[in-house]
Amino acid sequence: MKQQFAGLIDAVDQCAERLHELNERYPLLASPASLAGVLSWRRRRVQHRLRRQVPPADLSDGPDIRALALDLLQHNGLEDVLDTLLDRHGIDLSLPKLIHLVGKEAYIGALKREAAQLLANAISYEQIANLWNDLDRPALGGPSWSPRSVSVLAS
Repeated sequence: MKQQFAGLIDAVDQCAERLHELNERYPLLASPASLAGVLSWRRRRVQHRLRRQVPPADLSDGPDIRALALDLLQHNGLEDVLDTLLDRHGIDLSLPKLIHLVGKEAYIGALKREAAQLLANAISYEQIANLWNDLDRPALGGPSWSPRSVSVLAS
């Protein structure tokens, strides 16, 4: 039963990834529902990862995790980087640990890229702020994201 469930999770992951690619390739055709669906699935995967009992990785051994994370962050969102590090490399990091690992500048760069993509798909500053707050992304200069803080970041 667990194996069938894992297969289902993998299938939905692939569907969400394909939908994300289509949303990026055809931003004028992407609907709020298709964008929200991908983000909702990613949020569930983050929650699922937090519930899993994976022993923490020893950050002193193995590949240069910072370089690996920075490389992944160039072409992937924050949650995708966390998933890839866990699934492909067995490295289980929380979002705050990832931010600490890659540094504030890389974090801000990732947020700017994501904000630009969301804005190109007609997602408002308020919707982005709500999404980032729901994903528990640390805000810059305040306790939580607001439409104003997102607009300042995106400009």
